[in-house]
Amino acid sequence: VQYGDQICIMDDDGGNHSRLTTEDYTRHFYPSISPDGESVIYAQFGGENIYDIYEITLDGQVSQRTNGMGILTAPEISPDGSQIAFTHGAPLEAHAIWIMNRDGSNPQEIFKSGWDPTWSPNGKEILFASDFNGTVQMYVVNAEGGEPRQVNVMDYLRGRTDWSGRGEIVTYSGKSWHRELYLMNADGSNLHQITPSGGNSQ
Repeated sequence: VQYGDQICIMDDDGGNHSRLTTEDYTRHFYPSISPDGESVIYAQFGGENIYDIYEITLDGQVSQRTNGMGILTAPEISPDGSQIAFTHGAPLEAHAIWIMNRDGSNPQEIFKSGWDPTWSPNGKEILFASDFNGTVQMYVVNAEGGEPRQVNVMDYLRGRTDWSGRGEIVTYSGKSWHRELYLMNADGSNLHQITPSGGNSQ
């Protein structure tokens, strides 16, 4: 029997596929592997307008990190393993960028509007998508908060960016079902498409 919306893991060659989460009819989303590779952080459905953040070790030990704060998605652990960045949402409110300690303590808003945060390699900045200036673009904000800076200007951005250990940013852009992956420097320079044109890459 196959169950949907579960967190699974496999080796980078496609082998040793296994399922981590065990609640058959509970929805799990946005998995992200910890920097040390020993656990996965994710969002789990907790009730109407509630998604909580959980962490599960590769041997199946689950720890709940939040409890009823709202619709929490896209969690990611900081490079030093001490904090979690995530998207905070609630009905009739804008999505916002929040961080908290790894154990779920001291949650706080970093920027009022945005989603899909990802840490810089040194853990000092957070990259995210936002439409607070009208169109969806990528921004970087200090992990302590402050005013964000725009990375560049791109059409048809959605979010789901990532920041490589070499300091490069990858994202996808394009009209629905015609999206491509793009790579750029952290300041937005040297923007170039990295997937073959055609199809839908995201």
